Amino acid sequence: MRAKNIVYWVSSVLLCFVFSYSAFMYFSKTEMVHGFFESFNYPTDIVIP
Repeated sequence: MRAKNIVYWVSSVLLCFVFSYSAFMYFSKTEMVHGFFESFNYPTDIVIP
């Protein structure tokens, strides 16, 4: 039971780190994100809502 809790919390913290890093890059490197959206043929008006 203890190992299951450790795996749960470690994976949760890693996932929160990935989401936080993604949000930081989204708001601080908008030109790079804009380029990614253009390369995937998504509309670029949703880059910064």
